[in-house]
Amino acid sequence: MRKLILILALALLLCGCVDGATKIGLDRLNWSQSNLGNIDVGRDTDYDAAFYDFVCDGIADNVQIQQALYLASNLDRPKVVTIHPGSYSISTAGMIVPPGVTVEGANWPHPSYTGFDGEINKRTLFNVTYGEGTTNLAAMQLQSGSSISNIAFYYPNQDGTFGEHTVLTYGPSIDLTYNATIVSYAHNVKIKNIDLGNTYFGINSEHAHSLKISDVVGAPLKNGIYYNDSQDFAYIENCQFNPWYSKLNIGTGNGYNLAQYARNNLEAFHVKNATGAILESNYVYACKIGFKIEDSGTFPKVVNNGIDYASQYGIYVDDCYSCLIDGNYIVAANESTNTHGSIGILVTDSSGVHIDNNEIRAAGVALQISGSSKRCSVTNNYADRVNYDNTTGYLFYAASPAEDITMTGNTLYGIGYSGTGGIAYNAKNASIALNQINVHGTAIYFGGTNAQIFGNFIRKALTGVYTADGSGTIRRDAADLIIAT
Repeated sequence: MRKLILILALALLLCGCVDGATKIGLDRLNWSQSNLGNIDVGRDTDYDAAFYDFVCDGIADNVQIQQALYLASNLDRPKVVTIHPGSYSISTAGMIVPPGVTVEGANWPHPSYTGFDGEINKRTLFNVTYGEGTTNLAAMQLQSGSSISNIAFYYPNQDGTFGEHTVLTYGPSIDLTYNATIVSYAHNVKIKNIDLGNTYFGINSEHAHSLKISDVVGAPLKNGIYYNDSQDFAYIENCQFNPWYSKLNIGTGNGYNLAQYARNNLEAFHVKNATGAILESNYVYACKIGFKIEDSGTFPKVVNNGIDYASQYGIYVDDCYSCLIDGNYIVAANESTNTHGSIGILVTDSSGVHIDNNEIRAAGVALQISGSSKRCSVTNNYADRVNYDNTTGYLFYAASPAEDITMTGNTLYGIGYSGTGGIAYNAKNASIALNQINVHGTAIYFGGTNAQIFGNFIRKALTGVYTADGSGTIRRDAADLIIAT
C-alpha cells in the first residue's frame, strides 16, 4: 500500500499540474500517510504553505482539492482532507468526495452577519462560479460514508441580472442559475457546520439512507434542504436559514428585498417519499413554505422548529401517515403585503397526524385539516391572529371529506378582531373538548355530522356554538361554559 501511495503521489506531481498550480511536498505527503491518513490543503499565500500536501493558487483550486480527495480515498483511515483557512476558487468542475473520505475546513463560528469580508484568514471559503447557467452541476457531491464540515460557500456572480429575474427593488438582483451546492445520492453521509451563503439550492439528498445534516446556515433562495426517496432514518437538526446571513445584505435595504424574494419562493425544508425523517430544532426566517412533508410513511417528525414569516404555509403535510408535529413556533404571514391566505399548518390527505404543543400565529387560518385526512389529533396548541388587516375567518378549520378529528385542550385567541372565529368543523366525527376559545366571532361552528362538543371555555364570543341548521344547539356530553363579557 505504501509503495502504491508513493507511486500515486509521484504521478500527481509529474502529470497532475494544471498551469503549474499543483504543488506537492513529498516529505509532507509521507508524513501524512504515517499520520493516520490525513491530507492537508492550503493556499500558497500562507506562511506554512511548504508544509501542505497540496497548495492552491486561487485560480482553479477545485483541481488540487479533487486530487487530494482522490489520494485520501487510497490512504488508511481516517481518510481526512483538511482544507486550511482561506478563499478557494471552485471554477472549472464540481468536486466529488469519494466513499469514506472526510472533508474538514476551519472551525470558525458562523453565521456571518456582515458577509465574508475580513474573515478569509479565519474560515475555509469556497467561491463557486462552476455550474453557472445550469441546473444539473453541483459544487460538491458526497459518496457513501463521506462527510463534510466547517466549510462556507459563496456565489460571487449571483448578484447581477439574469434574464427576467430582477427581484430586488434596489441593490443587486439575483441570478437563478445554479444547481444544489451539495448533493448526495449515497448512504451514511454526514453534513455538519456548513455555511451555504447565498446559494440558490442548498442541499439535495435523494435515494440516501442514514443521513445526518446539522448546524447548517445560509440564505438559500429557492430550496434549503431537500430529502427524497429514502426508507431509512434521516436527521436534520440545528439548521438556520435567514436572508440576513447573505453577503448581498451589505448595503442599505438589500436584506429586506432578499427576504421578500425568499417569502415568495423559498421552500426551506422539503421531505418527500421518506420514512423516519426527523427535523428538529431548525429555524427559518422568510420563506414560502417552512417545512413541506409529503408522500412519506411511518412517523416523520417535525419538532421544536421555528418558522418566521412563511407567506404560504408554515408547515405543509400532504399524503403522510403517522406524522408528529410538536413544539413548533410558527408565524405565517407575508410581512410586507398582509396576505390573508397564509396558513400556519396545513394537513391534507393524511392519516394519524398528531399536532401537539405548537404556537401558531397566522394572517389566515392557523390550522387547516382537509382532503381525505383521517384520525388526526390536535392537542394543547396555542393559536393567535397576526396583527394585520385580516379580521375574518376561523383559527382552526376542518373541511369535508376529512373525518375523525380530535381537537382537545387548545387555546385560541382572537380578541381585537371582530370577525375572527375559533373552530369551524365541516367534516365528520368531531371531538371538540376542553378548549379555551377567546374570540369576537363564533367560537365553534359545526357544519358536519356526528359531533361531541363539550367542556370548552368560551369567552367574548358573539356566538358560542353554532350549527349549520341555525338552531344554535347540538348534542353534548356536558354543557360548555360560555362567558358573554
